[in-house]
Amino acid sequence: MSLILYFAHWYLYRLAETYLLRAEARFYQGNIAGATQDVNTIRERADASQLYTDVTIGDICAERGRELYLEEWRNVELTRISHCLAMSGMPDEWGNTYNLDSWDQQSGTDESGGSYWYQRIVHYTLYNKYPEGIVIPNGTNYYTMDKRNVFWPIPNSAIAANIQGQLSQNYGYDGYDPSTKVWDSWENAVEDEGNVE
Repeated sequence: MSLILYFAHWYLYRLAETYLLRAEARFYQGNIAGATQDVNTIRERADASQLYTDVTIGDICAERGRELYLEEWRNVELTRISHCLAMSGMPDEWGNTYNLDSWDQQSGTDESGGSYWYQRIVHYTLYNKYPEGIVIPNGTNYYTMDKRNVFWPIPNSAIAANIQGQLSQNYGYDGYDPSTKVWDSWENAVEDEGNVE
């Protein structure tokens, strides 16, 4: 008798994350009662003493932070949520709404505008609380977060190495050109494969 082993990817998905994703989707649909119910289901399972009456997107993000601490990349999740908020037109917990055409096309370090990602930086971190930013221990460098930092720059070496087409640099960084063609679907990318100059 021989033993046959099968190797495959094993998807691990937590039930709590499923509830949180559904809560987020319900929030974007305007179904606040359903979103609240999903978040409270998680809180009840965790024996939380306080339950929500009406959740905001900030409450859902806070619950994600508590429930999925160190299990996800927070920057990636907040960027995804920023895009979803812009698509839905729903307000964040501060009453801000975001435009799908400009949520990721802004720069500066003032408190207004930017993406939901940026607003959470402004409200919950020290990065932009002081005019000089954060001083590292040796006292020589200052760090602030800019609205454009929702996406990091594409390295020039990657852009130059792509000889089959032109990669678009992210907004706000050297080399950004709004006229560079960007595909909006995989079908358009496949269609354009043979059109390299």
